[in-house]
Amino acid sequence: MKVVPFPKTIGKEKLTDFLMSFSKGTVSSFIELFDEGNENANEDKVKWVLLKTDENGEHTEQIIQGLYEDFLEFEEEE
Repeated sequence: MKVVPFPKTIGKEKLTDFLMSFSKGTVSSFIELFDEGNENANEDKVKWVLLKTDENGEHTEQIIQGLYEDFLEFEEEE
């Protein structure tokens, strides 16, 4: 039995497309988590948000939201 290297079986272009789609899905899930917070907050009793910090690392109380909008714009630029 001859073993064919994986990239040759599906082709470099299809492999690249798959990896790009997989990466975008993973990043999108993280961004949704950052934007929405803990979806089980009521059950877990853990609530959190992503806050901006100043140059000294202190919280500014400014909540960072809308990251998905920037991600969608990034996708369009490709």
